Amino acid sequence: MAGSQLESLGPRGPALAEPKRQNVARALTPAERQALDEYVSQGKPPEQRAQAAERIACFIGTNGSALALDDLNLTRLPDIVKTLRLDTLDVSGNRLEELALPAEVTFLHVSRNALTAMPVLPEGTRMVFAADNRIREFHGPLPDTLGYVQAPNNMLDALPPFPASLVQFDIEGNTGKLTQAAVDARIRGPLVVKESHVRV
Repeated sequence: MAGSQLESLGPRGPALAEPKRQNVARALTPAERQALDEYVSQGKPPEQRAQAAERIACFIGTNGSALALDDLNLTRLPDIVKTLRLDTLDVSGNRLEELALPAEVTFLHVSRNALTAMPVLPEGTRMVFAADNRIREFHGPLPDTLGYVQAPNNMLDALPPFPASLVQFDIEGNTGKLTQAAVDARIRGPLVVKESHVRV
């Protein structure tokens, strides 16, 4: 994760305490290796699936904390990603229309894809960067650990119920059917909803 993005969101509160990973460094099982090989063989240019598979194998083999699969032109992620426990998953800059999330993730980067909906976020998710997609809705409920959502330049038609932990939800540049009344209904306490081009 880019440090400047984290720093711009202010000091870390209780909802942003250091995550605890549960991975153990190990080699890929034969079944996992076969699944990744099949994933690579089914890819078509300009996808860089071989590079994605190498990064996943390295992550598992070194007990990493962050998995970067960004800017690989991927149209889908390999199924093995759903079994991982991550501090950070970065899949920004791909061509994903759907997203299969890992078992655990704290910081999630999915900006610059073609997502039309945000799937249910795993419990423990604290920050989501989802700018420049086509997201119309966030499937809920949102986890009660979530502190920040950056989702400008999407096509939101509605906002999900916000957990008490949420500090900021950025919807600037939204071009969906979201109304000002719907935004106002979600605002409470110190919560900041960054908005522009919202229908009245």
